[in-house]
Amino acid sequence: TVDVQGLLKSGVISRITCARQRLVLEDARENSGRLHTTRIPRKRSYSRVAERALGVLKGLDIDAHPSEFNLHMPSTEMDRQKARQWMERAGLEPGRYFVLAPATTTPQRHWVPERWAQLAEGLRASVGAKCVLLAGASDLPLLEQIRSHAGVDLPYSPGDLSLRESACLARESIGIIGLDSFLLHVGLAVNTPVIALFGPTPTTRFQGEPDLTIVEKS
Repeated sequence: TVDVQGLLKSGVISRITCARQRLVLEDARENSGRLHTTRIPRKRSYSRVAERALGVLKGLDIDAHPSEFNLHMPSTEMDRQKARQWMERAGLEPGRYFVLAPATTTPQRHWVPERWAQLAEGLRASVGAKCVLLAGASDLPLLEQIRSHAGVDLPYSPGDLSLRESACLARESIGIIGLDSFLLHVGLAVNTPVIALFGPTPTTRFQGEPDLTIVEKS
């Protein structure tokens, strides 16, 4: 087993497999390293978080680099068809809209709702592009709050689209503007430019990622 996460829960899963060789990086947290047979020395500096994860493979004499293993978000023709149908209902044209991703599971990462509305208005006025809000069903109150402040049409999907359908929507957009959340990774996986707004969370693990611009409050 190769434990990339390095937490207690992943260590327990690794241990109960009874695999003869169980690999994890030496900096595994929550004392989970004790559940493994081999602790791999961690490279002290890296430009992308994937480089750290792939470092575990050195225990199997595999030297892998992130450039060989880019993120990939597969989609089916059905996914793409449902995304296109949703776009038509929302009045969105391919390459003519931005995806706004204002929600995460960690409230302290959130941005002010009024600012999202101002951003949508600004993009419409400056480049003539519409915006769409994507989030989960539990984020509906936040999306409605943002829409109530917006002076422009602002379609939204509170969980209406599946993860892969959301990725199709992101792939057809001009770019994604969001927080440290799932849709940031989706953008990287479908080669869509991403502008990420960071507050209290560190940005070092995203250094070196192509098509990613980080806006950070110092």
